[in-house]
Amino acid sequence: MEKMKQKLSGWFPEDVKPARNGIYQRDFFGFIYYCKWKNGKWFFGSCNYQKAKESRDVNSVLVPWRGIVK
Repeated sequence: MEKMKQKLSGWFPEDVKPARNGIYQRDFFGFIYYCKWKNGKWFFGSCNYQKAKESRDVNSVLVPWRGIVK
């Protein structure tokens, strides 16, 4: 799995939505995937950051997520 070099936030519960579009890590029952959040929707992810950016399929599964700390 690729690793982000930036510092990551703590985990947010599934009912909290990201404030910005982007790629986030999501915890799918112990498996960490990169997923795209765009215009209020989660998209299917991948263990590959770049592939997650290219995803076009909406994913409605609600699981914890975390992002990059600025």
